[in-house]
Amino acid sequence: MKKFVHALLLLTFIIVPATAFAGETPSGIAFSDLEAFVDDYIEDYIGKTSPGAAVVLVKDGEIILSKGYGYADVENQIPVNPAGTVFEYGSVSKLFVYTTIMRLAEEGKIDLEADIREYLPQGFLAKLRYSTPITMLDIMSHTAGFEDYLFDIMRTSPDNLPALGDYLRTFQPEQVYRPGTISAYSNYAVALAAYIAQGIIGQEFHEYLLQTIFLPLEMKQSSAHVSLEDKPELLALKAKGYFPGKSEFIPGPWSYVIPYPAGSVSGTAEDLARFAMALLPQEGESSPLFTQQGTLQEMLSQSYAMGPGVPGFAHGFIEWEGAQFRALGHGGNTAAFSAQMNIVPEQRFGVIVLTNAASEMSITSGLTAALIGQKKRTMPVSSGTLPQASAVEGTYVSARRMHNGFLELYAYLGLMDVRAVDVNTIQLKIAGQTSTMVQTSPYVFQRLEAHGPIMESHFGAVYFQVEGGEVLRMSGDYLPVSGLRTRPWLYASMGLGLAAGLYFAISSIALLIGSIRNRRRGVGLFLKSGSVGITTLLVCCGTALIANNLVLIVRMLINNFRSFAEMRIHVLLNYPLALLVAVLIIAVVVNWKKEQATRGQRAFSLLTVAMLV
Repeated sequence: MKKFVHALLLLTFIIVPATAFAGETPSGIAFSDLEAFVDDYIEDYIGKTSPGAAVVLVKDGEIILSKGYGYADVENQIPVNPAGTVFEYGSVSKLFVYTTIMRLAEEGKIDLEADIREYLPQGFLAKLRYSTPITMLDIMSHTAGFEDYLFDIMRTSPDNLPALGDYLRTFQPEQVYRPGTISAYSNYAVALAAYIAQGIIGQEFHEYLLQTIFLPLEMKQSSAHVSLEDKPELLALKAKGYFPGKSEFIPGPWSYVIPYPAGSVSGTAEDLARFAMALLPQEGESSPLFTQQGTLQEMLSQSYAMGPGVPGFAHGFIEWEGAQFRALGHGGNTAAFSAQMNIVPEQRFGVIVLTNAASEMSITSGLTAALIGQKKRTMPVSSGTLPQASAVEGTYVSARRMHNGFLELYAYLGLMDVRAVDVNTIQLKIAGQTSTMVQTSPYVFQRLEAHGPIMESHFGAVYFQVEGGEVLRMSGDYLPVSGLRTRPWLYASMGLGLAAGLYFAISSIALLIGSIRNRRRGVGLFLKSGSVGITTLLVCCGTALIANNLVLIVRMLINNFRSFAEMRIHVLLNYPLALLVAVLIIAVVVNWKKEQATRGQRAFSLLTVAMLV
């Protein structure tokens, strides 16, 4: 690893030097300085946030810069080749789903505003709470209303992967928001859209992409198959993924995305650049992706706004408010890869950045922002006609989360705090990262400055939907925390949980020691009849409950891509233990009436019951 840290950057496979082109990037970097700029930028992060990266820039239908940095395989010192190293695109894959839907709409086979249940078998969606139709436009803006589902999204082995239709039937999330109201990112919904398309086209979705997009665009080293089964030769070209460690990169797994259309495409940076160029045809010409010019124009037009004057979605493409021009694209993350693809239609300019590290943002999002630019706000706005910034103060939780089961609490580990700095300025804070924002119109705030990759790459502008003086949501989308999920209640619950854990740990040890002593004295086990004996069983049940859930949490933290089948034993074990606890509590109360329990015994029983509750 020392050799890796001190080695010079590997700047390999330059296809076309940017100096051969006149002009500048949307952020104002002259093409004559572009290569040096990218080299200097990458040098600050390669070997730190990611072992390797591939960067490809396109302009006017041509690749103007294509470079590999660092290593695709650290252990074997294999350099990244943007033309030959295969990366996992992650959620950038969703752009191929949206493109397919638009192709089918162009052919008259899908109505973007029709209820998707018209295209599904009767009763396919069994967990819908609302009768409001879900449309393809809802799916493209992630407003179908589904909760997030953390199990069975990715696996680290290609063995026994379910078919797409079986997955969608078996692992349906609950619908928790009325369609069209809250944007809560949903892998399930996008995979559902691909499944609908699959039924219409009459073939597997990955086969359709290969035949109608990859091959025509000469994306020869790309595959949407969940395990690359259709192009096994790509396995030898695929980069190793890594997790950043304290002093070195830790090898990570390849990801096998079960709702595969939502995140399974793998390919080179140059292949993804060919897709980007297909989205940027010369004026007056048609994109090779569509038969009508108007289809591409419609796809890249805004279809959902996060708020008045705030960027949103363009039929699935995420809008980016650049320094001078509007950009569109998508990011992607798998277990050990990160990706970003953005285009600037007005400039026919595109940026593709791929890395082989988990949750990498400094290179992917950071370099993209440097090349496209971000709109900056420096003007103070008269506060006389605007609401007080304090009206939106509060704590917010991501709308994208599980609403059912123990994993619901995961979302509350990353709460967003909004605090008023003055009458017209707020500060957002999440995970130690901050963004200062100024109000430019009622309840619309624009970023002034940001600290941290999350804030630097997101939340350029936010809108608070306020009705009757109450904040309903913050675009992004975040919802106000209320009731038993506010921070005081969460801290109180955590404190009680720790107290209960400590109580049962001490009680179990004390009971075990007492049992051993009694056995040595020849008076039998510590377990007795009556309320004391029943309370002892309650302590055992409480200890078992805590131990079971601690093991579950540790297993999820070690590998958060586990299948539900792996974790089912822990989840199911909670039910009989909880039932046994209820029975034993009733038995304690009954025995109190039958026997004369001492105050100490009653206190022991009451404390145990309280800790269990």
